[in-house]
Amino acid sequence: MNLTNNHHDSTGIPSLAVAVTNKLVPEPLPNTPKETLSVEYQNVTANLGNELTPSNVSTVPRVKWTAEDGALYTVMMTDPDSLLPFREFLHWMVVNVKGGGPDLSSGQEVAAYHGAGPPPGTGAHRYVFSVWRQNRTLTPDDYVVAGKTATNDSLTGRLRFNTADYASRITGEKSPTPIAGNWFTSSFDEYVKVLQEKLSNLMASLKSEMQS
Repeated sequence: MNLTNNHHDSTGIPSLAVAVTNKLVPEPLPNTPKETLSVEYQNVTANLGNELTPSNVSTVPRVKWTAEDGALYTVMMTDPDSLLPFREFLHWMVVNVKGGGPDLSSGQEVAAYHGAGPPPGTGAHRYVFSVWRQNRTLTPDDYVVAGKTATNDSLTGRLRFNTADYASRITGEKSPTPIAGNWFTSSFDEYVKVLQEKLSNLMASLKSEMQS
């Protein structure tokens, strides 16, 4: 399947509703986001399925959306094309964010950013950003994923992630709509080897934790 964006409106500009519906709804997102999330890296930007290299997305991006006064938000990035049996892989999550970015320091980063890391031979993966309005201030009990509490710089809570289920829990809605969303696609390059080395160390720590 061609995962790169080729859906445009009559002006030739990528259409969020058309692109997302064809690529991301109903999985991993239950509904089309209300607006396009601004996602800027040092030299590139995510733009509704454009292709970016892992090298270009290795650092934490600046994200921005339209926020409501007094509201709290969760920002997340996942890979829904992660190899089975892991389902989605959680690459980044910041909770309890006040305002619409790009400064996320008001929130808590509960899953540190890991850039795109598609294994060789697996084709293009989608990397999906979504922002959700929370119905309460989240606590560590809310970070539990697949029986594990998500932690800042480990694999705990990142495997078998499910965006729709998690969003339902933190919004209190059965079929929630993201406040904002965006995505890019990425295929293997040499930087992935660096990321895989880091993840392999985290996986060893996770196995040790599970055996203790």
